[in-house]
Amino acid sequence: MHRKVALLLILMIALLSACAAPATPAQDTAPAAEDVAAEDVAAEAQTPADTIVAAVPNEPSTWDYDFVQGDIVGLSLVKNVDPFLLDHPIVDSGNGYLTLDTTQLVGVYADSYTVSDDGLTWTITMKDGLTFPNGDPADAEAYRASKERGLNFQANVGFVFGTIGVPTPDHLTVDGNSITIQHDFFSSLQPYMHAIGSFFFDPATWAENGSTEDPWATDWKSKNPGSGGPYTVAEQVAGQRIVLEKNPNWPGEVKNERVEVQIVPSEANRVLMLKRGDIDIAFGLGRKDVLALDGEPGIKVLSIPTTDAVMLVMNHSTPPFDNADFRKALAYAIPYEDILSGVYGGNATAMRSVMPNGMPGYTDEYFVYDTDLDKARELLAASGIADPSIELTVEAGISEHGQIALLVQNALSQIGVNVTIQELDSTTIAEQRAQRALPFLLHQGIAWINDPEYHFNLSLVPTGFLNFGDYNNERVAEIVAESSQIVDADARFAAYDEAQQIAMDELPFIPLAQPNYVVAMRDNVQGYTYASDQVYRFWTMSK
Repeated sequence: MHRKVALLLILMIALLSACAAPATPAQDTAPAAEDVAAEDVAAEAQTPADTIVAAVPNEPSTWDYDFVQGDIVGLSLVKNVDPFLLDHPIVDSGNGYLTLDTTQLVGVYADSYTVSDDGLTWTITMKDGLTFPNGDPADAEAYRASKERGLNFQANVGFVFGTIGVPTPDHLTVDGNSITIQHDFFSSLQPYMHAIGSFFFDPATWAENGSTEDPWATDWKSKNPGSGGPYTVAEQVAGQRIVLEKNPNWPGEVKNERVEVQIVPSEANRVLMLKRGDIDIAFGLGRKDVLALDGEPGIKVLSIPTTDAVMLVMNHSTPPFDNADFRKALAYAIPYEDILSGVYGGNATAMRSVMPNGMPGYTDEYFVYDTDLDKARELLAASGIADPSIELTVEAGISEHGQIALLVQNALSQIGVNVTIQELDSTTIAEQRAQRALPFLLHQGIAWINDPEYHFNLSLVPTGFLNFGDYNNERVAEIVAESSQIVDADARFAAYDEAQQIAMDELPFIPLAQPNYVVAMRDNVQGYTYASDQVYRFWTMSK
């Protein structure tokens, strides 16, 4: 399973909060934050009709798609400027936003692709005559060379491709404008991984800017944006803005002419700029701030159901959580409805299984833990654990988590369980989670890939990178391994019914809620795309 665990290291997204000082396109110097706060919010500005102006909390950490991690701004910008062969089609959700149909793949720079009957050989034929903006060919060899670069470092694409049996560059061969990719084994995750890993670069750029010490030009690439995607970077002003211009050679539709990305570290300033109409959309705002904008003149708020899962993880290797009756007693005591309504104000979905509601194969059939304090007391007595005292660890600075912790503390006190709350900073909690050193943990996370195999490998097998509760059931691990070889999607998803039944009885964690993704924008903005990676897809947006 180690090949799948590696992928998890790079596909987890830590959404950054914080946010930046405003600047208009004509300015070289951003006004001071206090100047923005002092201006009359009621006097609305008007951004150009053909331009999307967005405010983000930080500059990209790197422009190198092979190395960007944990930076939603960086991931979003490379997605908008680098070309990609394949993608999931963007479709109308029917609820005021666009989304991805992850059951399908479509060509972007690819004209077509075929998969052998055994699933081991993918042949991708690229569209003829495509070039990078500088005129260099955007062809099959450019793609192959880009994957050689990434696999050489075992960087992002190295983990992605390694997960589906493509560990080395010699698995890719070029014939004219087609590229053949050989896989060492079949994996049902292939379509997702090929979509994620299909970005590529212009090989001439590292040939021109590399050195003997750095032949792949990693230092240069980290500071210089790619090209060939929906946009080309037309301007960068450090600490202020990045301007993207529509790429006329991109083989897809771009709904606007340009995007101006304002770097605004102050969250309060981003809110003020949105109210004024200085920007069209604000990213990185806290949930409370976004929902407070609902109903403001000229602003609309999207509240989008997600598979973002909030859970109480219980470490099965640590007393008293190694006691099944004790775990079940806690589950029956949790005030689920109070969490959904009181903490999230109804902007959340109930999660009633060990995999998120909305994931293929999800069932709530095995959730029997509706709040019942009498049942909780019975199970606590059956556990034989007298006067238990436990510590609940939460990440500091996440207000919703603090509220949930207090609700849990109060509820468990009513059945005779004393709970103390420990708040840790994000770095410390990440280190202790990885060591499986936290007995009782409030955790929240979303998987990029909405697939049960991916989810179970993440959280519910012994080697899972997010198996913070040290859960180990041989039958569950067997189901996960067997299902990866099932080609028929419906049959594969059905296999996880038994896995959910087992896990919901053993309770590696108590599922609590799935908070909606919330984002605020001006009410004339159309075509916002939401995906589980939460990357900003500017090219679908218009006014």
